[in-house]
Amino acid sequence: MHTQIKNLCNTVNLYAQWLQLEALSLLKPYGKSSQNAGERPCVALLSYCMPPQFNSGTHRPLSFLKYARKHGWSIFGITNSPLTDISAAGEELFKLVPDDTPIYEYPSDPYPTSWNFTPQVDGGLLNTIALVKRAIPLLKQQRPDAIIASGPPFNFVIAGLYLSRMFQIPLVLDYRDEWTLYPFDIIHKGWLDRWFEARCITQAKKIIYTTDSHVTAHASAFDIPADKQAVVFNGWDVDQNQSVSSGFPLSSLTDPHTEELSQPRMQKNSTSLTFVGKLSNWYTNLPESLQLILDTLPEIEGNLIVRIIGEKHPSHTQVLDHYRREFNRTPNGRLHLIPAVPKSQALAAMRSSDYLLMLIPEEMTSYLPIKLYDYLSQKKTVVAIGFPGEVSSVLEDTSAGVLIGHEQKHKLGAVLNDSISPLNTPPKKPLGVFLSERTRHSQADRLYTLLNELLEPAPKTFATSE
Repeated sequence: MHTQIKNLCNTVNLYAQWLQLEALSLLKPYGKSSQNAGERPCVALLSYCMPPQFNSGTHRPLSFLKYARKHGWSIFGITNSPLTDISAAGEELFKLVPDDTPIYEYPSDPYPTSWNFTPQVDGGLLNTIALVKRAIPLLKQQRPDAIIASGPPFNFVIAGLYLSRMFQIPLVLDYRDEWTLYPFDIIHKGWLDRWFEARCITQAKKIIYTTDSHVTAHASAFDIPADKQAVVFNGWDVDQNQSVSSGFPLSSLTDPHTEELSQPRMQKNSTSLTFVGKLSNWYTNLPESLQLILDTLPEIEGNLIVRIIGEKHPSHTQVLDHYRREFNRTPNGRLHLIPAVPKSQALAAMRSSDYLLMLIPEEMTSYLPIKLYDYLSQKKTVVAIGFPGEVSSVLEDTSAGVLIGHEQKHKLGAVLNDSISPLNTPPKKPLGVFLSERTRHSQADRLYTLLNELLEPAPKTFATSE
């Protein structure tokens, strides 16, 4: 009973603080200060899971941090407090953050509230309040010229709305994924989300997306003027391959539940097909894709080693265990399930594979997963199983891979037997040209060009250093 009363009091406190944010956003009490003359323009980046934390969305905000100074800007980040232990992958990325770029944390879910009476919004309203409270003194101390609010989760975007209004600073929304238009239930999409999203869109000076498909869908749903929207693609780091050994032994990544590759019948004439990255629950076509590969095994000349490297959502556990057993019953197939590894090892595994696997469920055809850029940078044939969309368009234009429908086992067999190769087809856009346009650096160019357009007067030119 004592806990329930305490949670109810915390909920009342949450409402009081929410009302305070609304009042402050109307009064705009911090909007009269100005940036000191001669300083570099500054941007505050609000984003989830910045280094040394790590997840599949960490690389995009990292690129904004990494390349700010090269474009004449200073930057600082505000992110959530770590929810898990820092991994080797996160430590590796943290080394890429410039020494003069601070990343501050706010206390995630600082106190419990009553579930029945707490307003539900993606990322949590309590986290929104905690983020804003942490950001106010930071923005007072170093007033930025712009705020980038990146989601998901979208409590970062809501916080950007409040801070933009309180300080009268231009707001840039960065949609790494959609919010209320997202096709899965990973993101909360209740009435409060819809209300907040409309307000955030109205407040924003610029809204950036990762694909053209999202621009079109968002403009139609929210009646957004074209000049308010822009695309800053995800991309890849040119220098990420410098420390990657092309001789990385895939046999060093083994699954303890699977027979070792040293078994005589799997030792010779083996082809490797590798999926690298987080196997999220939105990969709804995983069963159909694994069944297709299993059905194709009789058509494959030699042995096929399928590896899934990375974090796997618990919803896939039963399916993965089932197909691991099924593959192991075949004379020429193996399915290895490998845990997450640091980015350098993941890239090395890509480079040492014969083919790289993508899964494209129908709901995600408008997305370009970040792993595609890493795949393409390794110059390996990409095998995409699923439905046509953004990914298949890139593969077709660059002749870097092939789309396989869930029933096209003969086509998959021909590709894996090297009977047909998309790399032999003249591309509409050479892969090298495409990759040069989609580096993290080139996309940072695009971002900071957009930020410069928001400044009045135009920013001074500062010397940049590599």
